[in-house]
Amino acid sequence: MTSPTTDRTPAPVAGAILISSALTLLAGVLFASTASVDVPDPLIYGTYAALTVLGGFTAFGSWRGWQAGQAFGVILGGGLALGGLYLATVPNLAVRFLGYDSFGYLGLAVGATLAALLVVPQTSRDWFNYKH
Repeated sequence: MTSPTTDRTPAPVAGAILISSALTLLAGVLFASTASVDVPDPLIYGTYAALTVLGGFTAFGSWRGWQAGQAFGVILGGGLALGGLYLATVPNLAVRFLGYDSFGYLGLAVGATLAALLVVPQTSRDWFNYKH
């Protein structure tokens, strides 16, 4: 294992932080807008709440170099990829909830990119194994 020469966050990890921060912001907005409905659906409400917390922890933990942040990022990315794959293969479901059927491919791409940025590059692996 090589140690990073600087304490700057590597570019792939910074990209993953931006993706998880954007997901956290989106989930937080959806969480707040769902809370304003008279009778929110508990499953959707809970999903937005969980995505908000998980995305926030992923972003903060990855920035700090915590291995738990990397693990939660891979779980979040894998979940998004699987959910996107499901929406892409069941187009009637995506059209019914979202109005169009290409959303699944977006979720698949974003989730796979998030997980890959945290695991594949050597600089990312070094970042999470280096004691800051």
